[in-house]
Amino acid sequence: MRNNIFKTLILLKYGVIAEFFYYKEHSAIAVA
Repeated sequence: MRNNIFKTLILLKYGVIAEFFYYKEHSAIAVA
């Protein structure tokens, strides 16, 4: 159970980071 929570936290963390970079890249393209 504890391992599952840890995996979920890692997935959420990487998901947020990936979303942030994806959004940043798209706004940079939109501005250019």
